[in-house]
Amino acid sequence: TEMMATGYSLTDVTAALRARMGIGETVHPMSNDRIENNVVITDGADQRAVHVLEYLAKYADRPAEGFVPIGLDKALATTEAVKALAEADLVILGPSSPTLALEPILSLPALYDTLTKSHAKVLGVPPSHPDHPGLARAAGVAESAREQFDHLVDRWASGTAAEVLATGRELIAQ
Repeated sequence: TEMMATGYSLTDVTAALRARMGIGETVHPMSNDRIENNVVITDGADQRAVHVLEYLAKYADRPAEGFVPIGLDKALATTEAVKALAEADLVILGPSSPTLALEPILSLPALYDTLTKSHAKVLGVPPSHPDHPGLARAAGVAESAREQFDHLVDRWASGTAAEVLATGRELIAQ
């Protein structure tokens, strides 16, 4: 937060954190623009949007009546993320939340178009736990990662990390 307040981009901050934590793989944020996931709930007679983490912590017993990714409509994909997708041999989708993570990423036209035009094989890894009931419905997306992203995925993997890696290696070898 301090770095971004002084003018560094999320890409810069991500690279600094990756280096500080000793992560060997390169990590690119989808966008340098601020995007915040909110859920619409009814509070008394009024509807209001609350941050998705607040919803899950305090209001998860209430139905999600809408999903509002604030800033997504104006966000641009980072050139680094687009380039990484364009040059990849293998892209792994998951095991994150389809509604809260994958759908917003693939809602950025540059990332979606690059992925669909890429020569990369796409390995889908369904999340081990489904999204909170109602979030996918509120966001207008399919209830499962397989339903939502099957048109992008060459093969679905499941199981241990070793099995997922083996599936990815097999997919690239084909």
